[in-house]
Amino acid sequence: MCPIQKHIEILKYQQKNRNWRGYIVPGPNCTTIGLVTTLKPLLDAYGVDIVSMVSMQSLSGAGEKGLRVDSDYRVNALKNVIPLIEGEETKVVKETNKILGKIVEGELIESSINIHATCTRVDVEIVHTEAVHLGLSMSASIEEVRDTLNNYKSEAQELKLHSVAEQPIMVLDGDAPQPKKHGNYPKMITLVGRLRKNSLFKNGVSYVLTSDNLEKGAGGGAV
Repeated sequence: MCPIQKHIEILKYQQKNRNWRGYIVPGPNCTTIGLVTTLKPLLDAYGVDIVSMVSMQSLSGAGEKGLRVDSDYRVNALKNVIPLIEGEETKVVKETNKILGKIVEGELIESSINIHATCTRVDVEIVHTEAVHLGLSMSASIEEVRDTLNNYKSEAQELKLHSVAEQPIMVLDGDAPQPKKHGNYPKMITLVGRLRKNSLFKNGVSYVLTSDNLEKGAGGGAV
């Protein structure tokens, strides 16, 4: 059986195949990184067969045009929901399965999760919100899912890297998470709330997450 390698090891194959001395590491989509953060521990523990996600993405995700107060884009977004972000849904589907895939002898074997995404823009400056509905490969109680998310530690936590959150995922109760309150927590944390059963999918689970699209998405995602 071929050994499974860490994603970072594909760089040596990139250098060899292209005869490069350096390398290129693309940053992941800022919406994808929040979703993947929560899917990874569930995929490892139970398997994930299907995901339906609706994003409510902040204006800062659109770059300069989203933050400049006099731009046509910003004016149109005021007190509004823009129901389409061109190209975003394709990125979420493709990148999620790539990031959750495995590297085997320099080849990326993508994950096979059936993913459907609807990406919208909302009148919020910073922090993306996502409503996630998924079907696990095996049965798990909501208490077990909560513990799996809360107790997850990635290699970044094990190495105690200074830029990461000590607890990468935190499950909250009540009317949480909210973009306005996300700033009360470490920037690199992904907050999860509204955790509950979903009767539409086999072994279904639903939740809402918030993820800082600048600090964690654009800045820290690739790291």
